Amino acid sequence: GGVATAIQIVGRKGSLLAGFRGGQLTLLNLSNGKTIRKFKGHTGTIRAIAIHPDGQIAASGADDKDVRLWKLKSGAAIGALKGHTDKILSLAFSGDGKHLLSGGADGTVRVWDVSSKTSTRVFEGHRGGVVAIVMLPGKPIVFSTSNSAKDRSTIKIWNYKNGVPLGS
Repeated sequence: GGVATAIQIVGRKGSLLAGFRGGQLTLLNLSNGKTIRKFKGHTGTIRAIAIHPDGQIAASGADDKDVRLWKLKSGAAIGALKGHTDKILSLAFSGDGKHLLSGGADGTVRVWDVSSKTSTRVFEGHRGGVVAIVMLPGKPIVFSTSNSAKDRSTIKIWNYKNGVPLGS
């Protein structure tokens, strides 16, 4: 165990996916606290976790600058998404599950195609690490915010499919 640095509820069956310092990612049974499965691959503190809408895939982001995709049932790693130049701070899947967005301490938001595991777009414009990403259900709209005082609590609004900034 150790100190949990990111958590996310998985499905409706009482499971919790927890990320820890040092890169450990563990699926826990909430009713008894026992470990269901461990996922190995990250080498740095896990900062963000997102669960795919189908409940079968998890994404994790860490200080090692990688976003990793996992099969929840087997624990198998199904991809390492590389492109950020600093730690990963936030993650969000699109409602249809086709895209994953990652926010990094490098000030960028990356759009990933989940099936091809490639970065399709990079949004720049934040002056600090992107600590939160929220998707508008049913629309290709994303809201992101950074931890920088220079951004003065600005929330950026983007269309993640065509790359158009919609305001802040």
